[in-house]
Amino acid sequence: MKSVHRNKLGSFPARLGPEEKKFDSKPRFDEKTNMARESTKQRWLLGIISCVAAIGGLLFGYDTGVISGAILYIKEQYAISIVEEELIISMVSLGAILGALSGGPLCDKWGRKKIVLTSSLVFIISAIGLAFSGSVNELIIWRFIVG
Repeated sequence: MKSVHRNKLGSFPARLGPEEKKFDSKPRFDEKTNMARESTKQRWLLGIISCVAAIGGLLFGYDTGVISGAILYIKEQYAISIVEEELIISMVSLGAILGALSGGPLCDKWGRKKIVLTSSLVFIISAIGLAFSGSVNELIIWRFIVG
């Protein structure tokens, strides 16, 4: 009668059939090319994400430059004080800070896709609101929302 050996946990060792493979520490050639392919995909994805982030920063800087030229005409049309001028200019930055702080938790709660679509819709609505704002207070509020 053959003796049956148990492992340390008391169960029988797993038996590997001829079709099952044992763990091989060396990757095969096709696994190496697959890993290289995945690495190339990750590099492209990282490049695309970096370009989108750079374009976002470029647009934020562009908005800052545009408002510095537009504030001259806003001062003429609305006869605003220095404090109101500062508020009009700085509200986009304040809105962007609050949006960045709340973006992560909102994405965790409702999902990234829904939040990106909602923020795009909010941006479009606030851009229309900026175009049709009739007072300084409306302009400040819409600039905060667009941020």
